Amino acid sequence: MSNLKEEKLNSYHKPKCNTFALKDLIENGRRIKKISQRELSRRIGVSNTSINDLERGRIQKPSIEMLMNISEELDISIIKLLNAAGYEKLLFLLNK
Repeated sequence: MSNLKEEKLNSYHKPKCNTFALKDLIENGRRIKKISQRELSRRIGVSNTSINDLERGRIQKPSIEMLMNISEELDISIIKLLNAAGYEKLLFLLNK
């Protein structure tokens, strides 16, 4: 099989970040908690740029640690965040 065909086939199996769902979860969580991107970034120990990039879909695979910290600060289900971030396979394995 050619490399191009192999890459295309593999791309169907790679979970992708649903940037719209992730953005909505984080923005709504911040709105409910009434905190800015800057405040969230300060609370979880990342740069303001990281939060901004995450909400704009520029980060395709946020770290699990970052998602856990966001989950705790914004009281958002870690399962929802992991699912939106493309960690379906990990969630599947954890539920076995």
